[in-house]
Amino acid sequence: MGNSGKQLALASFLSKVARKLGVGKHVYVVGGAVRDFVLGMPIKDIDMVIDSVALKGKGSEWFARQLQSFIPAQTKLVTNNYGVAILTVVGSWESGGYDFKGEVIEIANAREESYGGEAGKGYKPSEVSAADIEKDVYRREFTFNTLMWRLSDLAKGPDRAQIIDITGCGLRDLKQGEMSCPSSPDKTFKDDPTRMLRAIKFLVRYDWKISNKVKISIRKNAHLLKKVPADAVVKLLVGDILKEQSYKKALKEMKDLGLLSVVNDMAGKNKQMRSTLQHWASGKKVQFMLDLMDAGVPLGANIRFLSPVQQKQFRGAVIGLKEGEAEKLLAVLKQPGKVMDTRMLMHDLGVKGKEVSRLSDIARAVLLDMPVLMRDPQRLTQKVKKEFAKLKESRASSGAYLRERKGSLAEIEFVGPGKWITTDGRFGVIKKFRPINPMESSELPGKRDRHVFSVRDLRNRTYTGLFYELSPELYQARRFKDVVPWIREFDQKDES
Repeated sequence: MGNSGKQLALASFLSKVARKLGVGKHVYVVGGAVRDFVLGMPIKDIDMVIDSVALKGKGSEWFARQLQSFIPAQTKLVTNNYGVAILTVVGSWESGGYDFKGEVIEIANAREESYGGEAGKGYKPSEVSAADIEKDVYRREFTFNTLMWRLSDLAKGPDRAQIIDITGCGLRDLKQGEMSCPSSPDKTFKDDPTRMLRAIKFLVRYDWKISNKVKISIRKNAHLLKKVPADAVVKLLVGDILKEQSYKKALKEMKDLGLLSVVNDMAGKNKQMRSTLQHWASGKKVQFMLDLMDAGVPLGANIRFLSPVQQKQFRGAVIGLKEGEAEKLLAVLKQPGKVMDTRMLMHDLGVKGKEVSRLSDIARAVLLDMPVLMRDPQRLTQKVKKEFAKLKESRASSGAYLRERKGSLAEIEFVGPGKWITTDGRFGVIKKFRPINPMESSELPGKRDRHVFSVRDLRNRTYTGLFYELSPELYQARRFKDVVPWIREFDQKDES
């Protein structure tokens, strides 16, 4: 059972100490350890709860200090705001054939919690008070996490220990693989909205199902997740829910329960949350990232250097690629200069200044059309050289001068209906052509009765062009490709 041996050896030691102190019947191992033992899975942690009400005030900190006196090694004790005593073994300590240096032992008081109702803080209790073990059990989120062992029963191992099921349905739900709440689901999720995400965590980890009553409550209360700090939501998502082997099922269930739209909305409005998710996703497989993007998770920054059209091409290009090749293609698209011979291209083509970045844009277009070239630097370089020469040749016959919003002049070359490339190396597809009222200008000597139009590209940049002798047909045009013939006509007039 994996690392269960070490944890069971620890449980045996703790049991013997509790029995010597005469408190073993009121100290319990609860939750994950019992659950995983019943399921035949490795036990990761031994979490204890002490009934300080039954022990007349002897609580978690008292028991932790007693343990310190029995452990023959240096220890460190901290008690948090919720009365949980956290005892860390600092020195070397061997017991039952295991070294427990670095082991963290947590002891909580059986308690009641208040979350302040609808005005609560979101997911942490505003008030905590001592209670008996039964009240402690009913504050927990799911019945299978209410199962307990008495610590005194564990001296000879869990096989001989009785499993205490106060709710009467914890073992049944565990064996049936169903999630239900020991109390009202509405209260459970209003108290701590992260419990709704924990339901997804258990669903994908154990392939369990969620009871209808719990499903109805999650759909009803999903919006309460917005009360939870973003870092707490991210921790559950990246640590427990969106695993590469089960994320599709998690996304499907989250969407069905109304949780996915809430999480996506939170990430869309919270820059830090969005940035953390993007950084995390950048180290994952490309298809994993794309699937999350399709589900609405805002991870677009990882491929924002590609235009929407190029992103669509990229999605098509990665289909059928071998393991690791999609990740390599994305890396090459980000920095094509690391694959092609940029220095040779600059020398042979006489490229310098801003035009150098244009080589990278052309390389991206080539790679999206022929991904195989990412493994052939020489062919990629030659292909970029050829495409650059083609664009150079097209300048004379299809040029037009546009003024960028920032004030610098940029020459546009039309490479197809509605498609263009600027001389500073940016590709795009025209999204909008909007004529503006005619205006007079003295910016260009000798030109009068000029008209202004603007073009917004896929990266949301706006270009403005000035034309004179504008015909009614051109003025009424609504698509940029309708303007191209007129631009060429005016260019020819200018040349003559």
